[in-house]
Order: sequence, then structure tokens, then C-alpha cells
Amino acid sequence: IGLVEGQKIDFYQDEDKPQDWYFAIVENGQNIVRASIKNDNYKIMMLNCSDLANKIKTSLDFDKSKTLRVPVGTFFNEKDQYYWPLITAAAKK
Repeated sequence: IGLVEGQKIDFYQDEDKPQDWYFAIVENGQNIVRASIKNDNYKIMMLNCSDLANKIKTSLDFDKSKTLRVPVGTFFNEKDQYYWPLITAAAKK
């Protein structure tokens, strides 16, 4: 994805499938990437946004006291904007 610390992103919930979430890199985004850490197997993006995390957890029936880790899927383009899906089915419960 190539996200770097300080970049702004926004998250979107699918209205028809509320358990499906996406994010996009946007200039005036509401969420700022706090850290982007790479190890040998994967890259981790961290945000500080408990309200958003709780909304996503609620939509997934996920324990709010646990840390939410969700893989990111392959991007798609819609109306000249790139979106990355959160693979919520793979969230570690």
C-alpha cells in the first residue's frame, strides 16, 4: 500500500453489508497513520481512533476489550479513488 506515518486516510462502511469496511488515502482524511511498521512477512499500520475501532468491532460482533487486527485486501478503483478493503472475516477474535 505504501502508507507512511502522518498520511491521512478515511474509512467507509458498506451500507448494504455493514460488516464490510474500506479505507482510502485522502488529502483531508479524518484519520492519521500513527505508525507504519514492516517486518519480514507483513506491514502493520497503526491508528489512534477508538471511536472508529469500536464502530468496526460492533459491526463484527468483536470484543471491544481486545485489539482489532484486520488484514487489508487488494485495492480497487471507483470514481477515480482507490479503496482498500478490510478483510473483516479474517479478524482475530
